[in-house]
Amino acid sequence: MDTASLSSSCSAGSVEWPSPFVIPSFSHDVELQLKEADDTYAKDGTLMTMSRSVKSDILDKLADIMSRVTAYPSNDQYESVAKASLSQGARVRCRMIGAEFSRTVTTDLLHSFLDGLDALVPRLLEMFKAAVVSGRKVTLKRVLQCLEKE
Repeated sequence: MDTASLSSSCSAGSVEWPSPFVIPSFSHDVELQLKEADDTYAKDGTLMTMSRSVKSDILDKLADIMSRVTAYPSNDQYESVAKASLSQGARVRCRMIGAEFSRTVTTDLLHSFLDGLDALVPRLLEMFKAAVVSGRKVTLKRVLQCLEKE
């Protein structure tokens, strides 16, 4: 195959990175183990020790989905997968994926997530103040007063 046909076949099937990234369903066995781990965590806070095969199945599935869009995901794309895992996935998935995210991208996912939230706080406060001034959210007035004291 020559390089011209290779580049045309790649560009013909190009797909944009999904926003938000949707975490796929895993194999039946993996889903059962994750459900059991979630139930155990909810019951007594015990974290699942993930076997190599479960971890491999999950990462293979995520890698497969990601590679359908791009062969070389950027750090931002890895981060979108990790954030989607936090918002869509189970607690156990988040811890597994958070650790793998940190290993792959050398960035702490929780720290990155909290930094993102910190960046949103000034805008949220402006929105809350506007809602209080307009009279739509009188209950926020006390919260804003407490925040202004700090």
